[in-house]
Amino acid sequence: MDKDNRDYKWMAYAGMASTVGALLVAAPAIGFFFGSWLDRKLGSDPWGMIVFALMGVAAGFLEVFRIVSRISR
Repeated sequence: MDKDNRDYKWMAYAGMASTVGALLVAAPAIGFFFGSWLDRKLGSDPWGMIVFALMGVAAGFLEVFRIVSRISR
């Protein structure tokens, strides 16, 4: 790896790391709102909201784990 490529690699890692906070907020929020919408359509209040919000939390943590493992290589 040449010096120029090494100099800019930290920027790529910083860009990936900066998405972690947004992921941990956005994934559960999307699940929450989708579950709420589904609850209104199906009349299953509050189960869709709970299930999809928890799935969003799991998806957010899984993606954070992927980002951290990619950075730590």
